[in-house]
Amino acid sequence: MIVQPAAAELNLESLLIEHVHRLSCWEQVFGPATALKMFGRLYTSIARRPQWLVPGEAKQCFRDATAFALAGC
Repeated sequence: MIVQPAAAELNLESLLIEHVHRLSCWEQVFGPATALKMFGRLYTSIARRPQWLVPGEAKQCFRDATAFALAGC
């Protein structure tokens, strides 16, 4: 059963942070969740992208980033 505080309105960011915290508690040694908890930080997107940066196909971020890097732009 999940119990949420009545007074506090939880948003997606706080839920994700809590999830990473719980995952790191389960790790026996230093692992991905602990690294994310210790060294991760929130990045916000830029308000406007440059006009020369053409967005790629949706849900293909890694492919698009690799193509962009290989193009040498």
